[in-house]
Amino acid sequence: MGKEPTSEIRYYITSLTSVEDAAAAVRTHWGVENNLHWVLDVVFKEDDWKTKDATSATNLATIRRFTYNILKAHPAQFTTPIKRYMCSLNLDFLESVVLNPNLFPDLP
Repeated sequence: MGKEPTSEIRYYITSLTSVEDAAAAVRTHWGVENNLHWVLDVVFKEDDWKTKDATSATNLATIRRFTYNILKAHPAQFTTPIKRYMCSLNLDFLESVVLNPNLFPDLP
């Protein structure tokens, strides 16, 4: 038995004058948001964590997001799960991910 579909009304304040532009901006925002949550759930199994303490849960979520961002910034043409796995097996690859010059291009 499926659930009945529901609808919601959302109001936005924007300087955009075109409905199409505003809708595209909202869809783009949620596309990025949904993609990040999908990666965190599938790659990092975020929904499986049962951390009870709010501070610990926030800290772990921050670490997972930071880890995702440094893996994504690495130029190797592998998926995020493969990069994580390679980091666990190869200290040289791990070092190349953590010390990636693309992370902080303004530093000397």
